Amino acid sequence: LGNPAAPDYDAPYECYKHTLFDGSGRNMRPKTPESRQSQRSWRYSQQPFDGYDRVVGTNPWGWLYVPEDCVASPRATGALSKKKGDGRKQGKKTSSGAGGGGGGGGGGACSVFVWFRPCGAGSWANDVWWDNFDEIAETNRIVLISPVVSKNRCYLRHPGCHEVSRGCWDGYGQLGEDYALQSGKHMRLVGDVLRSFLKAYGVD
Repeated sequence: LGNPAAPDYDAPYECYKHTLFDGSGRNMRPKTPESRQSQRSWRYSQQPFDGYDRVVGTNPWGWLYVPEDCVASPRATGALSKKKGDGRKQGKKTSSGAGGGGGGGGGGACSVFVWFRPCGAGSWANDVWWDNFDEIAETNRIVLISPVVSKNRCYLRHPGCHEVSRGCWDGYGQLGEDYALQSGKHMRLVGDVLRSFLKAYGVD
């Protein structure tokens, strides 16, 4: 997210501002002075979810970041292991659960933000990295879900899937014309992961 032409440009802040804070950012709390990703990150198994397919690169695991104020109960970190996933940590009980809706800096329900990392990122066992998205998420009650795609042999079924084979999300239609729909090869997995997480918090 670095921009040598504009080194002061804060991409995570701008992204949150336009997706969760009505474009103003006036209710957004300052980010934490240092990353807490090593304490607040979990790895979850993607294998139980609809759409998991190694041929098109869906990785065996994805990543989850839960701010301290959003860990309501053990189900918070187990939300993505509905069929025995592989969360690496056990959440501790705190105040409130996650839900949908706008930015959560002022209390109440937490927001959920799905982050699509660059090609192949997150596919190694210890490759947890939030590129400063976690620093704002921690103080503004934003749960981060990062599904992961890794290098693959998609060309066995989809000749010409050059970018996807490198571990990129299919933003090119290389896996089918429905690539941007919920029925798309990659979007099916993302949709099931998100639905399962929200269901664990009682959000339909």
